[in-house]
Amino acid sequence: ILELALQSGSRLAEPGEFTRRAFLSGRIDLSQAEAVLDIIHSRSEQGLLLAGRQLHGDYSKKILELRNRLLELHAEREAFIDFSDELSEEGDDAPSLLRSLQEEFIQPLQEMASSYESGKLLREGLTLVLVGKPNVGKSSLLNALLRKQRAIVTPSPGTTRDVIEDSFLLSGALVRILDTAGIRAKPDEIESLGIERTISSVADADVALWLIDRSRPVSDED
Repeated sequence: ILELALQSGSRLAEPGEFTRRAFLSGRIDLSQAEAVLDIIHSRSEQGLLLAGRQLHGDYSKKILELRNRLLELHAEREAFIDFSDELSEEGDDAPSLLRSLQEEFIQPLQEMASSYESGKLLREGLTLVLVGKPNVGKSSLLNALLRKQRAIVTPSPGTTRDVIEDSFLLSGALVRILDTAGIRAKPDEIESLGIERTISSVADADVALWLIDRSRPVSDED
């Protein structure tokens, strides 16, 4: 049936075409269009729920409410400029308008902006890097969290020479975990390259978990 339809002049939809048409026709806004993509690429329950709320229009409704209130405040300001004497007698003044602007508009916007990082973590996942000197248990912890033998574990220090990456779910949220080469004072050439990648991974991580071997005294390498 599909082949006959194509032969008769129909064509397959482009990727995202229905979402684009919905946006261009005004049925959804840009925030909701982005939510469609977030739903498709969601890798965790929390990320899916967040994208679902955004697609439902929760974020758009907040923006619309703030926009409408800002227009009201703008109208009040215009009225105060034109009729300042009459409004001052009724108790309305410029400071009260500024307080309304701060309380009803600026503060909610600041709260929305501050929620960006937490929303990003739910959508994209949290990056957790395991760091420490060689043979303190980084690879063992990685395997335990993943519940599989992802990294080789041996009594010999320096087994991990590169960054090993995997992911797991924690309370419905995605955690991207990186096992890194152990940092020590006199590494060989290959270890030095691994340590460079370790330092780079820490710089890009949301959380760096530092491991030490408490069965031994803390050393200079720690």
